[in-house]
This record gives sequence, C-alpha cells and structure tokens, in this order.
Amino acid sequence: MQRTGFVEKLDRIQPYLLGAAALLLALCILFAGEEIGLSDNGDFSRVMRASSIARTVDDSRFVYISEYRIVLQDRSAAENVFGILFGSEGVNVYPSIQLLFTRVSVVLNLIVNKLSGAPMTTYRLGVLGVLYAVCYAAALALLFRQIHLRRRWMDWGAKLLLLLVLCDGDYLVYFNSFYGEALQIIAFVLVAAAAVRILSRRDCSVWDAVWAALACILYGWSKFANIPPAILLCLALEAILWRRSRSRIPVCAMAGAFVLLCAIYLAVPSWMAYETNYNSVFYGILKQADADEAERYLSELGLDPSLADLRGTNAYATGISQTVEERGCRDQIASLSRVRLLIFYARHPAMLCASIDASLRSCGSIRPYYLSNYDSSHPRFTLSSRFTAWSSLRARLGFDTPAGNIAVLIAFLAMMILLLWRRSRFDCVLSVIAVAGCCLYCMIVPYISNGAGDLAKHMFAYIQFMDAAVLVLFVGAAAGCAALGLRRWIPAGVAFAALLVLVVPPVSAAYTAHAARRQTHAAVESGAYVQFGAQDGQPLQWLVLSVEGNRAMLLCQTQVAVRSFSADNSNLWSESDLRTWLNSDFTAAFSATERTCMLSFSHPQLLSGSNLESATAGDRDLYCDHLPRTCAANADEAYQNAVTDLVTLPDLTQIETLYASGCGTARGGLWWTASPYFSNENMVRCVFPDGTVRFRDAKDTAGVYPVICVCTDVLTEGDGSLANSFRLAAS
Repeated sequence: MQRTGFVEKLDRIQPYLLGAAALLLALCILFAGEEIGLSDNGDFSRVMRASSIARTVDDSRFVYISEYRIVLQDRSAAENVFGILFGSEGVNVYPSIQLLFTRVSVVLNLIVNKLSGAPMTTYRLGVLGVLYAVCYAAALALLFRQIHLRRRWMDWGAKLLLLLVLCDGDYLVYFNSFYGEALQIIAFVLVAAAAVRILSRRDCSVWDAVWAALACILYGWSKFANIPPAILLCLALEAILWRRSRSRIPVCAMAGAFVLLCAIYLAVPSWMAYETNYNSVFYGILKQADADEAERYLSELGLDPSLADLRGTNAYATGISQTVEERGCRDQIASLSRVRLLIFYARHPAMLCASIDASLRSCGSIRPYYLSNYDSSHPRFTLSSRFTAWSSLRARLGFDTPAGNIAVLIAFLAMMILLLWRRSRFDCVLSVIAVAGCCLYCMIVPYISNGAGDLAKHMFAYIQFMDAAVLVLFVGAAAGCAALGLRRWIPAGVAFAALLVLVVPPVSAAYTAHAARRQTHAAVESGAYVQFGAQDGQPLQWLVLSVEGNRAMLLCQTQVAVRSFSADNSNLWSESDLRTWLNSDFTAAFSATERTCMLSFSHPQLLSGSNLESATAGDRDLYCDHLPRTCAANADEAYQNAVTDLVTLPDLTQIETLYASGCGTARGGLWWTASPYFSNENMVRCVFPDGTVRFRDAKDTAGVYPVICVCTDVLTEGDGSLANSFRLAAS
C-alpha cells in the first residue's frame, strides 16, 4: 500500500519533475563544460540595437560570442532600467515580442553585475539562455500535464520520448543566441499544450480560450513568417471551444488574436520586404533560369526585364545592393506582393514542385549549416554534440526527402483521425485541416517568400512540425492501444509505415554505394575505379569522375594526408601550401611509369571577394549551398580564373558529380575542396562528416583527397570494380 501511495504521488508531481529535468538538461547542454550557443549570421544586429546591446568584437562571423556590452545612458539606475525596458529606439526596425525577453535579460545582467561587482556594462548572453530555459521548462511541464495515457509505463515512456526530442541540443543551442527561433520553440510547445488540452477534454473554461489565443499570438509574434499558421491554429482551437460552450469568450479571444496578429504583420518593416522579395525572385524563381526565361518571368511578375542579368544572385552578395540602388528598382522589388508570387507559382507548377523539393532537401538537420557553437578558442564551425541523439538520428533518416516527408505527414493526419474521430468529428475535421494547412504553409512558403537564401534556417518551423508529427505517431500509437481499444496493430502500423519510409533513403543510399563499388565496366568511364600509385606501401584507389577522349579525371578514395590548406589562412588555391605539397612531395606516391601517364590540366579556380581583381571570367559570387547535390549551382558564372596543375583538390562541380555517382560524399571526417567561401579571404569550402559542404578556415586541418588526370589508354587490366580496379598493364 505504501509503495502504491508513493507511485501515485509520483504520478501527480510527474509533470513538474519532468519540467525540472528539462531545465537541468537545458542548463547542462548550454553550460556544462564550455558554454555553447549559436554564431551570428547577421540577424543579431536588429535585436541588439533595440535592446541597448553592443558588440565587444568587430568580427563575430561564424564564432559564438558569449559576452557583449550594455549601452547605458548618463542617467540614474532607475532611468536606465526604464529606458531599457520601455524605450522605443529600434522597435520600428524589428517590432518583435522577442525584444521583451532580450530587454529583460539586459536588466537581469545589470542585477548580476551589481551583485558580483562586475562592470555594469557587461552583458552575458548566457543570462538570456537561462531565461529561455526556465520558460521552456515551464512550457514543457504544462504540456506534460495535458498528456495522460492509461498505462503508467506508456505515460512515462511517451514523456521521456518527448524530452529526448524536444530537448535535443540542436534545438536548445538557440537559447544562447539572439535568434527568434528560441522564443518560437517555447511558443510552439505552449500551442501544442493548449491543443492537447482542448482536444482531450470535453469541458472547457475561459482559461482555455485565453491560453490558446495567447500561445498563438506568442507563436506568430516570435517570427513574422509564423503569423499565418498562428492565425489558422487559433481559429481552429477557438472554434472548437466555441462549439462546445456557445460562449462569447472564444469568439472574443479569436477576434482579438486575429486583429493583433494582422496588425503585427502590417507592421513588418519595409527593409524585410525588399530583402525577402529580392531573394524570392532572383535567388528563387530565377536561380536556375537562362536569360530568356528570366526576362519572361520578370515580365510576369511586373518587374523590369532588364534585371535578368541579376538572376542567381542573393541580396547579401557583393555589390548587389549598390547595383539595385543605381538602377532605381529597389522600391519596385520591395512592393512586389506575396499574392503575386503565389499566383506566379500556381501558373508554373513544375517550378513549385522544384521549390518544394529544394526546401525539403534542407530539412535533414535542425541546426542550420552556417551556424557554429563555440568561441574563438576553437576552429570556426566546431560543432557541439551535447545531447544530440535525436538530431543525429534524424539527419540520417529520410527527413530531407519528399517521400519521407509525405509519409510522415499522411501518417500524422491519419493518426489524428484515429484518435479524434470517435470523440468528435467536428474537432477531428477542423484539427486535421488546421494542422495540414500549417504544415503545407511551412513547407511551401519559405522558398516562395525568400528563395533559397538561408533556406535551412527558414525551414525551422516546418522541422518543428515534422518532429511533433513523429512524436504524435508514437504517442498516438500508445494512446490508441491503451485508450481507444483499437487493435494494437492499427495505430502501431501507421507509425511503423512512416518510420519505414524514413529508413528507406539511408538504406537505399548504402545499397547504391555498395552496388557502385561492385559494378564492373567494359572500359574506363565515370563511376569506374582505378588503382594508381601507392602510399606507405598501400595502393591508392581512385574513382573516375569524368572522361573526355582518352583523358580521365580521377578522385582519390584514400585520404593521403591531414593538412592545413594554407598556413597564412588564405583561401586562394593557386597560392596555397596544399597545392605546393600535392604538386611536389605528394607525386613521390607515383612510379616513374605512372608519372608519364599523368597529364597536366587547366581547371577553373573560383575566387572569393578579396581576390576579384584576378578574375578573368564570371560576374557574381557563388553563394553557398551546403547540399552536395546542388553545391555548384551557377558555378560557371561565378568569379574565377584558370590554373594548371598536375594534382589538385576536387572543386564543387566534382563534388556534385561524386554525389550523383551514388558513391556519397561522407568520408568519416572533414576534407578539403579547392573552392573558397565567397565572402572572405580565409575560409575554404570543406566537406563535413555528414557529407554536407560547409567551410573551414584555411589554417585549420582537414583530410586531403586529391584529383589527378591520367591517360586512359594505359589502363588495360581489371574490370573497373573496387575489388578489381583498372590499372597499368604489368610490365
């Protein structure tokens, strides 16, 4: 009896225990060991200016900065606090509710400084992280209170699964940043808690209506792009409450939320309209268009066709803002309406499908590829792996494939129908419509409204919905078995079917790579393997990337070294230390006979913004794409010149070729390409362990997989498989 009583008491305080566990977990992720967070991609300034915060270093790109400076006026302490909390400076530039949290964190920092004796101008970003962590733990505890599965082991198991996913490190690192996604994470959980409460109860209260409205307002106001789905969710939840109670309270709450969210949307500053519209047109619709297509599309959009030469450029690339100003078309671009963009895509369904595919391909990772976690004591883009079991797993599953996403969405909606149909058909239909609408909006609109620029970050809301969908599948399967009395295989089968589709892509990729290694070839051709040279007594294996006439480009399948690209941290290949080493010392790996079969070759050298004076071709930056399947898009139009080598590194075009061959780009560690990052003189494009193409400082070390060109006429033995590679005839 005593044990039963203890278990029942434990069940009663379970939500608070799990909320406390979430808080402890969040604090450990952010602060256990070295403090981690997210680096600035340019968005921090608009928040900092409106929150009396200034930088302490000039260049914080790709480095997590934990300490800033509080800008205090020559006033009393009370006047400073009042000005920080309620001042209007900068609000018109970024009128987000996020400013409330950052301003409170400034005041909390002042209190910490006073108590610790630190300079009163010190701002620690970790204080904001703790504030977000406390709010998130409270939101999770509220969510846990709404979930009640009949079997204790199912109830605890489901909530621990929620903790595993919703407290993943790749989500929580947002708390130590000035990004709006941090507040969006909290708001999303509050909306989910309100939805679970409303859909699982037959009675309702005034509090339910107010809670649902406030949660949706917070969700929409946290990121302006979330306003339409926030309105849709609020309308659905309040309509369900109104039908049950016939009270005016849900109607008033719905009307108030609708009016406020619409007012917030209308207050979005004009600079956002210009930047997003520019990217949606020139780095979205026109990204892959030729000159004639670009002129035709611009005419359809009501824009000047002479702007077609800007196709494939991003609003943040070198010289674009100046060019737009000189041509006097900034206002024309800024005034382009979202409705017109939607109509354009409706008239071009093939382009709409391509945009959806591009969006979903960016949904594998929770954390955007261009944000790093550690301070300057680590190489830039050193990523944290604290409590990232879920994000690591989802990156390997089919969350970045159309089939995987469609399967999860269909299974998610089917599970909702299974759980809600018997309870209330009205609730079921309205909920399914609202959720499907939100998911489709978050899937489609980011690319339409902002093109491919920062796409990995703009898909964050959709990623949240997909993770919530997976949780509903498994929790719903357990609830269906325990509460609805359905046969065990029905809800469990729905979840299993979606999981199976998610597992297919990595299994298929592994099988394709295995088959490619075993495939035989009648002649030296793309995809065949060649044995050529040896290092430390071991033969070097090469993959044929391309063949022209009797010349084959080969990519080494063996890591020949781990070296820095250039000791002086320059990303110019033609002057790099690695180029010198590959074309001198490394050639000792080849016999005299093999060296006579190697051919010097000319290849394009892409240039960063600091080396444009040596460009002989191209007229634009190559804006970054981290996906190996598209990383070289528009590379032929980028600033470049030609260099001649006997040995080089793979360029981005060859990375695309490697990916298309089915062999994959992941090599178990970082490895260099020859291509620079476009916006500075230090960073080089680098393939990360997961196969994505990111960047690293040239002075850092990474693996070396060289590229050579050989004459195919001398490769007469073998069948081109990895086990029996083509090779020189025995002498």
